[in-house]
Amino acid sequence: MVLGHYYLAREWVKIGHNVTIIAASFAHTRFVQPEVAKRKICEEYIDGIRYIWIPCPVYDGSSRFGRVRNIISFVFKTWFFQLPLEKIDLVITSSHHPFAIFPARKIAQTWKTKLVFEVRDLWPLTLIEIGGMNRTHPFIRAMQWAEDFAYRQADYVVSVLSNAKEYMTQHGMQENKFLYVPNGAAVENLQEQETLPAAHIQSIEEVRKRGGFLIGFAGRIVEAYCLDVLIDALKLINQLDIYFFFIGDGYRKEIIRMKCSEMGLANQVFFLDSVAQCQVTDFLSRMDACYLGVHKKPMFRFGISPTKLNDYLLAAKPVIFVTDAADEAIEHSGAVIICRSGSSEEIKEAILALYSMPLSRRQEMGEKGRKWVCRERDYRILAKRFLEGVGCL
Repeated sequence: MVLGHYYLAREWVKIGHNVTIIAASFAHTRFVQPEVAKRKICEEYIDGIRYIWIPCPVYDGSSRFGRVRNIISFVFKTWFFQLPLEKIDLVITSSHHPFAIFPARKIAQTWKTKLVFEVRDLWPLTLIEIGGMNRTHPFIRAMQWAEDFAYRQADYVVSVLSNAKEYMTQHGMQENKFLYVPNGAAVENLQEQETLPAAHIQSIEEVRKRGGFLIGFAGRIVEAYCLDVLIDALKLINQLDIYFFFIGDGYRKEIIRMKCSEMGLANQVFFLDSVAQCQVTDFLSRMDACYLGVHKKPMFRFGISPTKLNDYLLAAKPVIFVTDAADEAIEHSGAVIICRSGSSEEIKEAILALYSMPLSRRQEMGEKGRKWVCRERDYRILAKRFLEGVGCL
């Protein structure tokens, strides 16, 4: 499910590099786990990318202890196990947690090569500002020490967060190490898209025949995406020919469904089961607009890089984006209407603005967004920028 690494690696393979991804055999963010032999390192090739799966404990996603145990197991085994590696030119460690810096640095020192610390999330700041953990907690202290160590030891720090340089320099990074490479879009995958299941298409077409305006959200139905305030906005509109489609699963799916029912929106809000990634574009193409929201959080001052926004723009759809964070796409894509986090009134106005807009104008917005993504967020471009930035192209 960490598709950003897959897409970057796929592009590097295409231009002639041998790429190995070393990962834990279990992660709660995956829909499907790799098949591995118990207590044995396994290898697998996917689209030319070599994966080395490290056997790690299975855990429940809501269990902090289970996740910590999984992390410790991965770091211990990648440090002490004899990994099948050879002819290494570059080592990249990604910040799903900063503890992986230790085995990554050991590998880089063994092969006398460059070390890159790739930052997707700021740990432990995320746990402190979003998770509510205390800065003095022993695990938080250990994580902060590991992150600071990574900033000092890495030859380069690559991040999807455009405004994170100042934070990183405060934690030991030299300014000239920083490289901004945002999350991207798999533009070439448009040629490989598949249609939705027949039942999904039927549900959408039945609503489309009513002549209404369809707004879509694709992804996990969780707290992070400001979905409650969206439902509040739909209630404020109180217009029967505006419909909303969720496609995906998540722990708040039934909660949102019940809220819609209680607010009298059951005939306007529809829930479709999750589909394969290659079918999402077909879903988006059947919508008139798309929705994405993120809560107001202090740590978003360092920037955000939501892949969903890229996917929506690539589908040539205007987007209602609920955020208080600065993002380059907001200013330059030409296809996004911004609403403040928590403001159902602004979301209502954005929906009504798109609803009353001529189809030709919405199509124009969508095409601007698509062109922007293809020019600025194509993984083929970002993969080269990454390697150029660390001197390895």
